[in-house]
Amino acid sequence: MAKKVDQTKIERIRNASVEVISEHGILGGSVASIAERADVSVGYLYRHYPGKTELINDLLENALNARGLGDVYKRQKPYGPGRYFGQ
Repeated sequence: MAKKVDQTKIERIRNASVEVISEHGILGGSVASIAERADVSVGYLYRHYPGKTELINDLLENALNARGLGDVYKRQKPYGPGRYFGQ
């Protein structure tokens, strides 16, 4: 049976990501600092996001979905924002 995702923790991770990236930039904001700010373990963060690129992709997708532009992101996803982060 799959574990239920704690949406409160996911939102804390997303909010912490925005704060840390705003303060230190994409390359300067570490996963460890995001986890600390979100008050979750680094392991918990990695269970939901394999890396920083996936976390940033999730932030972008959620921001676009909130503005009704999720279909734009889905059309771009094969080439997606990861290409800008060395993926």
